[in-house]
Amino acid sequence: MMPGKGWKRPFDDPIPLPDGRQLVTIEDAGNYITKLGVMKAMNRGYVRTFNPDRKDPHWGKRKLRRDQ
Repeated sequence: MMPGKGWKRPFDDPIPLPDGRQLVTIEDAGNYITKLGVMKAMNRGYVRTFNPDRKDPHWGKRKLRRDQ
């Protein structure tokens, strides 16, 4: 018996997804990745807002011994 060719070829081990489903074939993985790309494209207009409560960056905090 020959293994499937192309998109219908199964993986050696199914890939589990966080929602409990499994990717069994290369076609399943391609569809899953395509859906992720579409979701990213749909959310491209979302603008992240600045949160001033976040931790301050480390830039400029460290001083050299010769500067003290």
